[in-house]
Amino acid sequence: MNHRSSTVKVGLLTMVSLAVLITTVIWLRGRSFGGGQSFDVYFKDVDGLRGGAPVQFMGIRVGFVDEVTPMRVKNKQYRVHIKFTITDRTVQVPRGSTISLEQSGIIGEKFVEITPPHPRSYSLELPRKDSMIAKGLPILVAFREGLVPVGEVKNASYTTEPQITKTSPDYIYQLQYIINLPGYTPPDEPELKVTKEKGTEVLVLQDPTAQWGYAPSSDTYFSLEEPLRLKDFLAQQLISAESLETTNDKINKLLSDDAIASIQGTFKNSEELTAQATKVLKQADTLFVATQQDLHSLVGSTQTLTRSVVSVSDNINEIAGDPELKGEIKRTVRSVDTSMEALTALLDDPQLKATLSNAKVTSDNAAELMKYLKDTAVNGDLKGRLDQSITLLDASLTRLSNVLEQVQSVTSDKQSMKGIIDETKETSQNLNKFSKKLNKRFLLFRLLF
Repeated sequence: MNHRSSTVKVGLLTMVSLAVLITTVIWLRGRSFGGGQSFDVYFKDVDGLRGGAPVQFMGIRVGFVDEVTPMRVKNKQYRVHIKFTITDRTVQVPRGSTISLEQSGIIGEKFVEITPPHPRSYSLELPRKDSMIAKGLPILVAFREGLVPVGEVKNASYTTEPQITKTSPDYIYQLQYIINLPGYTPPDEPELKVTKEKGTEVLVLQDPTAQWGYAPSSDTYFSLEEPLRLKDFLAQQLISAESLETTNDKINKLLSDDAIASIQGTFKNSEELTAQATKVLKQADTLFVATQQDLHSLVGSTQTLTRSVVSVSDNINEIAGDPELKGEIKRTVRSVDTSMEALTALLDDPQLKATLSNAKVTSDNAAELMKYLKDTAVNGDLKGRLDQSITLLDASLTRLSNVLEQVQSVTSDKQSMKGIIDETKETSQNLNKFSKKLNKRFLLFRLLF
């Protein structure tokens, strides 16, 4: 009886130990007795991920990997199917979260990391307070098939502070939104606009590249981040190292001893040039200070001269713009033209030319007569007669001179000019006769003495 009781106790202890061991193993692997939420994802490469690997949500272990299986998909390409389970019932994985394959350290175990979509901020400017900008408002993107929801507004608030709204727009909305469409990546600097679609205002995210492609499939739940194999990483590092080596060789060639010496010489010359420039600037500053008063005087004189020139210009413009003065100038010019034409016609008159010729001959004869008279005068009676003759001759010459002056100052009065010419001609003829008579008497006088 005692032996049977001991056997029962040992069996019970063994069963309890196995239950504790199984419970501990399951707890360590992240399992629970109640199961959990299962997900299926497909990667191009899992880089050594195995079944039983942990699943983390924002760095916290929440489940485990059930299966890792290679398989073919519709387009006859191979993909790796991963099935994992979230055993922590308190975790709700949002749609559009990103799944990536990570590794703890360089040689540590691989695991699945789930990252929820992070909120984004945006300032939306509107000319009015819009009731549609509120929490839960969907955000659309125009794909080839049309507008497709890609996210939603999580929070929206507006400000009407005077320093912000002193100019249009009147309202500036501060938005918090998330992109939760699996497989869609928005631009780095997106732009949100309120537009109308079928008579209804909607909030559209501007993405010029999306209109040429189709929206991601709606049957997925996660956005996948493909892993980078270590060998691919090392290959990229090798390419970078080769490029860096080529760049280093070129730099070494550029920085040869001769090039360094030339650069040092250039720096030295630059220092000397800088010192000389500083010296010149100091001298220029001293000169400027010394001549500052003169410059002010010169500027004042220039301003005075400018005002004088402006005043003279205004006076000239005023005089030149006087219509009465313009009329006087025009009449004067016409009078001068008329006088010149009359004088030209008068000087071309043959009678005037003959009169002038006779006047010249008379003058020559008178001069010769005066010479003879002065040389041969002997008595007072004759001298008196000669003086009387000379006086008459001088009067005639004076009259002739006046006539010539009238000819020079002639105007357009042709009748008066013609009379003057006739009188001059008559006087010239009389003088000519008188000169001949005087010459005969003088000849007789000379024969007598």
